[in-house]
Amino acid sequence: RGGAAPHPQNHTVARVPQGLALVSVSGLLAALAGVGGGVFHVLTMERVMGVPLRVATATSTLIMGLTAAGALLPMARQGWVLWDRVGPLVAGAFLGASFGARWMPRWPPKALRVLFVLVVLIMATRMLWSVVGS
Repeated sequence: RGGAAPHPQNHTVARVPQGLALVSVSGLLAALAGVGGGVFHVLTMERVMGVPLRVATATSTLIMGLTAAGALLPMARQGWVLWDRVGPLVAGAFLGASFGARWMPRWPPKALRVLFVLVVLIMATRMLWSVVGS
């Protein structure tokens, strides 16, 4: 096992104004690019603000849920929501997220960081390929 996760109260959050500025810009860019901003939130919280990786991941999940709810109305008004596909997609996302949340405490932070970097690299490569390859 990766050991107990640090309790959220056992650390100090630093550079909050810089973190706020970075996640604001990343949120704008993520919305324009049509991607989730969670990757940027986690990186900002961990690297800039000094938040432990597990806490940054959990906090990012909350942020993403709230901001997604706020973005839903304008997108739905534009007719951009695939209502007939929501059920299966939500079910799949929920199952995957539940599994990941249960397994995360069992992984050492270094392994989580490597996995995180791999996912970011794969996402970046796919996005770049979709632009260059088309």
